[in-house]
Amino acid sequence: MSENDNFREEFRHELNSRWTTEQLRELIESVARERDRRYADTFDSLRREMAAGFAAAKEAVASALAAAKEAVNAAFLAAKEAITKSEIASEKRFESINEFREQLKDQQSTFVTRDLFDVHEKRLAQLERNEGRIQGGSEEQRGSRLQQNFNISTLIALIALGIVVINFLSQKH
Repeated sequence: MSENDNFREEFRHELNSRWTTEQLRELIESVARERDRRYADTFDSLRREMAAGFAAAKEAVASALAAAKEAVNAAFLAAKEAITKSEIASEKRFESINEFREQLKDQQSTFVTRDLFDVHEKRLAQLERNEGRIQGGSEEQRGSRLQQNFNISTLIALIALGIVVINFLSQKH
């Protein structure tokens, strides 16, 4: 039997034993007070449990917000560091590109310009014609001299090319 059933049984037994009205009123009031106290205890217990639950939830939310803030800050710092590294890498790459450009510019300054080459070619052709007239030799001799001049020009060009290659290789080291 439950507590309520016991109470009812006891209440009936007391009623049957011929109580006075005043005694019944006191009994009912005491039962009502007991019930009120039980309900108040139950509500107080529920209030405390709810307050504890809300406090725990509030603490959990605060903890989660703090963890999220830390995660966002860590992600921000990581992104900032990645950007810095990327900028440094870009600067190094551009520095090496600029060095390469300077090397090309230095190498280009050692090359014979087209205008200078044309001038020397015309002058060489004029000298060859003048030499042919001065010597007045046969066609065969002129052809031979022309071949010699061609060979000398080729040799000079190869020497110039060798100097350019040597300069280029010495700049790399």
